[in-house]
Amino acid sequence: MTLTSPMIELVSDLSQAEISRRIASLLSAEGVDFTATDSGISSTSTPLALLGFQREMYSRSNWLGLNPFAHVTAINVSWRTVDAKRVAVCVRINRTRAVAFAGIAMVLGLVMVAPMLPTLGAVLLAIAVGLFAWGEIDILGKRLIISEIGRALSPGVAIHAG
Repeated sequence: MTLTSPMIELVSDLSQAEISRRIASLLSAEGVDFTATDSGISSTSTPLALLGFQREMYSRSNWLGLNPFAHVTAINVSWRTVDAKRVAVCVRINRTRAVAFAGIAMVLGLVMVAPMLPTLGAVLLAIAVGLFAWGEIDILGKRLIISEIGRALSPGVAIHAG
């Protein structure tokens, strides 16, 4: 697993056709354009929201109220049969956009504000901005997406890697 492209595997009791239908429904509801095949779904574009008042930034499908698909570059969901009753669902998330936004926020925060603060304030600001950046990458760029996909495939889904 890497910083920009983690892979998570879920195991579901649903049929491949039902998995495809549910994932397609979730992605459509969140504003993701995609192409579907018999063995998976790949995004062709994800919503890009740069300003806080844009509708694409928000969602009512998670506890945070933010659309996690607006923070990632692409998502690829594929599936394969494990045995007679179970299907493995492999989710690959390209988080390049989240890493870039986090990096930009860190640079802007440190370059513009840190020089105006005393040394201790600049260190505390660097820590706070770093935690914010990691939250954007990890929570918005992975955990909320996996949570929403797991909820779309429930009941009968288990996370096996991640």
